[in-house]
Amino acid sequence: MKQLIDFDAQFNQYMDDWAETLLKKGKKPEEIEEMIPQAYQAWANKAKEYFSGMSVEELVKMLGAYLDEDINVPDILLDKIVETPECEKGVFDLFMEERSDSERVTLMNVLSDMGSKLFIQENINILCYSESEVLAEAAAEALKYAGEDAQKELLRVYGEEYDNETLEKIVYVLVYSEPKVEGLGEKLISLMNTTDNKAIIAGMMAFYGDDKCLPVLKTVENSKDINYIDYVEICDAIEALGGETSREREFDGDEYYEMMHNGGFEG
Repeated sequence: MKQLIDFDAQFNQYMDDWAETLLKKGKKPEEIEEMIPQAYQAWANKAKEYFSGMSVEELVKMLGAYLDEDINVPDILLDKIVETPECEKGVFDLFMEERSDSERVTLMNVLSDMGSKLFIQENINILCYSESEVLAEAAAEALKYAGEDAQKELLRVYGEEYDNETLEKIVYVLVYSEPKVEGLGEKLISLMNTTDNKAIIAGMMAFYGDDKCLPVLKTVENSKDINYIDYVEICDAIEALGGETSREREFDGDEYYEMMHNGGFEG
């Protein structure tokens, strides 16, 4: 296998030398800043040659080696792998190994960029069972772009027994994914009635656009227990769905209300 190169360090040195040369030639800093994208592209085109001619096995092995040695994985290597569909299975095998959260997120992003379907089930397992919030959030983002295969499986597992937090993650993916999933209004209403994260669910309702959610939003709007942040999001959702709200309530003592209306926190 070829030597592992810290391309980030190499690029930083290249750019320092390049900028210094231009300054000596009389270029102004703002002129140099405008030239950075072209300079990066010129450097990247040259650096990519290091990976040319490498087999699928060599590309995947090098990716694993960068992760194992805790050296920043070069974007040019990731781009090369994404452009090589035959690497998908090898990247998935790396993803399924016991690795740190940051390494798994990197591999998750590569598979997502490749349009992979191999990791859908594992991402759903992470979404529903992982104790790592970092992994769960990354899995949710990947599943948003995994299409109907992910949607069908998420709709199937929604009926299983999960806590509200997990159900919210599942519905989040379904609400913001494409193509649009029909019939989520009832799930959103159920979550609004039981969740502590009312602002988040209100935002989902506004995006999803089902006016059947208006009655529960109006009920929560008038709840004595609601805080100011939730109230604002709920009012926004009501208006987004074609309803009306006066926004006349006051929240004396609520820290966010005081901050917004009194110019900041005291103390």
